[in-house]
Amino acid sequence: KKIEIMNIIEYAREPYPLSLNKWGIILSISLFISLFMYIPG
Repeated sequence: KKIEIMNIIEYAREPYPLSLNKWGIILSISLFISLFMYIPG
């Protein structure tokens, strides 16, 4: 799995704006879901 993780990291570090925007959106959604699940109620 280390190889897959490294491939994902290298892909995320590519200088293409589309890839950066895609990963930014994914991280934002993940963070939002984490905060939403963390807040009680």
